[in-house]
Amino acid sequence: MTKKQRVKKGVSDSPDYFDRVKTEMSKFIKEMIAAGKVTKQEGEKLFRKFWKDSEDERETIKDKLEEVGSDFKKLIDAPSREEFEALKKRVKELEKR
Repeated sequence: MTKKQRVKKGVSDSPDYFDRVKTEMSKFIKEMIAAGKVTKQEGEKLFRKFWKDSEDERETIKDKLEEVGSDFKKLIDAPSREEFEALKKRVKELEKR
């Protein structure tokens, strides 16, 4: 698995914040309907538009997060997983001597 694949897997395995936003938006629209600020049809239309717009941005945000993570790792000069595992193995071999 390449470094980029690990970063992408980490981002996609994270909690889906968009689902949390979707839930909160749904609650908000229900409150607006209950308060008589919008009709049920208007609320559904608002929700569909909001969700479509947020889906369009999902990939952009994930790509940006991957880029930031990669830049941060380069900045702190952290070893890759492979380098770290190789060092662990080397230390174990040295400890046996």
